[in-house]
Amino acid sequence: MEGSLSLFNQEASTSTYAAVTSLHAAGMAAQLAGRWPIPECADPAGHWAAFLDDVTAEAADAGTPAQAAAQGYVPDAAVSDSQQAQSALQAVSAELKSRIGVNPFG
Repeated sequence: MEGSLSLFNQEASTSTYAAVTSLHAAGMAAQLAGRWPIPECADPAGHWAAFLDDVTAEAADAGTPAQAAAQGYVPDAAVSDSQQAQSALQAVSAELKSRIGVNPFG
């Protein structure tokens, strides 16, 4: 998921098709990651679930790679979801670091 989101950020301004394709890969990874929730004691505010929801929404709001490429840009809703996902990831990273003393996301 992290690699796909990084690729989206790299490709968003140069290759809309590649950017949206990477978002769809991240969305599928987010759906799979939802099967392994972070325990509530480590993430009481639910930042992990919010992050996964934002990534899934980002992929859905992007449309298909062909549609986005034809338009020539990534829809604003997907870009907004991307910003929310980054915020949620920072929040869950800080929460986990304070609760368990480790940031498992790097």
